[in-house]
Amino acid sequence: MALLLGALSAGAEAPAHADEPPVTIEVPVFEGGSGLDFYFHVGEAYEAARPDVDVDIYGDPRIADKIRVRILEGTYPEVTNADLNYWILIRSGEVLALDEYLDGPSWTGETTWRETFLPGSLDRYTQDGKTYGIALQYAAH
Repeated sequence: MALLLGALSAGAEAPAHADEPPVTIEVPVFEGGSGLDFYFHVGEAYEAARPDVDVDIYGDPRIADKIRVRILEGTYPEVTNADLNYWILIRSGEVLALDEYLDGPSWTGETTWRETFLPGSLDRYTQDGKTYGIALQYAAH
């Protein structure tokens, strides 16, 4: 499962001035047996770190179907983990490459964000040298 950034052509850019309203990032996620608490916790932590951003997280067991309709309408969320064929969207330029952000500073500022991931963990979501997704979780057996 991966969280993938959607087309941000109309997207969530940080406000230029402190008096501007916060930017809202829409995050529809699959709601399964594990619930949504993890997502809500991460959203709250992100909002605490970035007071200029509101994170709108909501879940649904049929989120992929709902996002497919949104894709047909041309109204993409900023981030989702919906089970979709992202490669078609990537080839048509509808998904933002994450390299600019991955090559920026991590939360500690000591390394890039990319360097905080396990070696090879971003490969699954890389095409033509650009990274379009980030694995939400990995397991070792």
